Amino acid sequence: MAKKLFTVWLSLTILLFSSISICAEETVQAEYFNKNIVVNGETIINYQSDNPLFLYKNLTYFPLNAEMGKILGFTWDMNWESRTVTLTRTEPTQKNFSQQWMKTNKSKIAAEVLTDVSLKLASTQRNPIAEAVEGILGAQDEAAQKSEPLENDVVETGSSASEPGEVPDVLLDPLANTLADSTSFAAIETQIDVTEHQILAVGDVLYIPLSLMKEDPNFGWDIYFDSYSGIYLTTDGITPAKSTFNEAEARYNKGLVGYVMQYNGNYSVSEAQKLIFLFKEEAAIYKMDPLLIMAVAHKESTFTASCISSSGALGMMQVMPSTGARYGLKPSDLLDAHKNVEFGTLYLKERIAAYGGDWIKALSAYNQGSVRVNRGSFSTRYANQVVLKYDKIKDYLTTGGYVTTQ
Repeated sequence: MAKKLFTVWLSLTILLFSSISICAEETVQAEYFNKNIVVNGETIINYQSDNPLFLYKNLTYFPLNAEMGKILGFTWDMNWESRTVTLTRTEPTQKNFSQQWMKTNKSKIAAEVLTDVSLKLASTQRNPIAEAVEGILGAQDEAAQKSEPLENDVVETGSSASEPGEVPDVLLDPLANTLADSTSFAAIETQIDVTEHQILAVGDVLYIPLSLMKEDPNFGWDIYFDSYSGIYLTTDGITPAKSTFNEAEARYNKGLVGYVMQYNGNYSVSEAQKLIFLFKEEAAIYKMDPLLIMAVAHKESTFTASCISSSGALGMMQVMPSTGARYGLKPSDLLDAHKNVEFGTLYLKERIAAYGGDWIKALSAYNQGSVRVNRGSFSTRYANQVVLKYDKIKDYLTTGGYVTTQ
């Protein structure tokens, strides 16, 4: 009996692993998408998603899950027998994530490449004749309700006369009945060429490149991308995505990118853009001024993630290993730009809270330790230099014409 059970277990295991090898070709590293995502004019925060959008081979991928389906307006089905994933257009029923808190750590994402998987986009197209007749019916019903006879009115019956421009009931009713017997919508399916793209999976969640969705005009999605601000997407088939573009924020971010590159020539434009969004995201999470975080990074390391000081401080925000260790961070963590800025922002936030919002004391404690500040034996030189950097960033934005109402 035990031998028989073992044989069954072994067969199931072989079947399971053989099916996985059929589905996935290789595992790849995708990069978390840290720029803005604006859907139908509403900004959604990527780190508030259980399955965040990510970048792979310079393409932005979005997940096929229930919440994203409600936000973007689609349902999906994966037929593993035919290896076809079908997206069907629906009306969006949700504007943003239902639970708006941080659900992902914004790190790289391991994804599996699916082989020989095809994509279909299914939408429905309205029958224009049915729509016109329904409009006439609706208008007549409304007119009839408005002109209901009063109790003492004399109503003339038996007449088929109608006002100019109206369709006589005797003609309209058969037409309406005919349309009722036929469909008012026509289903449209489009087979999308995915030979130059790849469909990915993270766990049991499928991911599709956003760019593929624009290839079917019947599906109704329009996409606009700006490297300084993010992705803008509309799904109603009418509104151009570019009309929701936040030009003011893009200009503001461009100024911040220019500031970083002016002082650190090792950054490319795309790398500096990622850094700016790193500062802005961490500042948003901890409710801090992003320009203050930038000013500290400028003073400490001139925006250099690999910086190691003579005293042993590490990374962009120059955190001492002993300080990081108290928060569970290893030296290698402090040399990672994301983890370093994340911790530096948190640590500075705590100092500001401890000193009642006093930037000078908080920055001095960040640099020299809280003990010296509490004793009153601290120097304000470091804090004043950071404030000067802060003012310098604001001045750069103003004189360069990058200032917005933010």
